[in-house]
Amino acid sequence: MIKVGNRVNPFSNMTMTGVVVAIIPIKTVHMTASGVPGQRYEFHVKMDKDDEILRFLPGQLMRID
Repeated sequence: MIKVGNRVNPFSNMTMTGVVVAIIPIKTVHMTASGVPGQRYEFHVKMDKDDEILRFLPGQLMRID
C-alpha cells in the first residue's frame, strides 16, 4: 500500500523517481448495474529530478523500498 511520504516510480518510466505528497479522492460520475462504484484515488508525486508534481493512478506506481 502506498502512503504519503513513500518513494515511488511509475511502471511506464522506471528511471523517474519521486515522493508521494498527496492522495486525492476522485469523484466517480458513472453508474453501474449494481450501483455506484467504489472510491478512486489519484496520487500527486513530486519528482526528484525537477521538483515537478505529476498525477498518477494507483495502478501506475510502484513503491521503492
